[in-house]
Amino acid sequence: MWIVNCDRITVSGISATHTEPTEDERCYGNVFGIDGCHDITIESCEINGCGAIGVYTNLVDGIELSNNFIHDNTLWAVQHEGHDFLVESHYIDGLTMEDNTILKNGGRQLDMIYGTGSSTGELTGVTNANGYLRFIFRNSICDSIDTCYVLPGCEGIWLDIVQNPDVYISYTLEYDWRDVMAIFLVYDRGEEIREITSISIPD
Repeated sequence: MWIVNCDRITVSGISATHTEPTEDERCYGNVFGIDGCHDITIESCEINGCGAIGVYTNLVDGIELSNNFIHDNTLWAVQHEGHDFLVESHYIDGLTMEDNTILKNGGRQLDMIYGTGSSTGELTGVTNANGYLRFIFRNSICDSIDTCYVLPGCEGIWLDIVQNPDVYISYTLEYDWRDVMAIFLVYDRGEEIREITSISIPD
């Protein structure tokens, strides 16, 4: 959604995403592009997708982002007048950010897949590590701890688990996973990680 040369606009309560590119393309788009505007408010929206930036601004005087869920954007949650954000900021003139949930922004430059599989385990915790969601399970077979990140595009009830973690702690969950070597573009580092591709409660 582009908002261009407008004043006093409020966008509220919508889910905005950016279409996934084909395998041979890369995504450079923004979910919201705000250009040449004054007094813009985006509130209570879900802003996600492969879009390189969740909310991009250029020549904008006064933008407020509040109570949004900004997640899975390839590069930045917000880019305001050349400032790049993966967390809320309260120090930039003309930008107000309050009570947003910002997760899993900052994409990977490269993924090398080493293996895939399915597991069942008892959920023991949900944490946020450097802006990436991490689920912790107790493996049902050998009682070991399995730590998995949530892959962008993960299917199943992961969002409800994040929003209501106390309800799901001690639940037995099924999850499909993949082991990858991920090169993180934003943090400029690589590591082997396990990512969840889908998650559900067994019948």
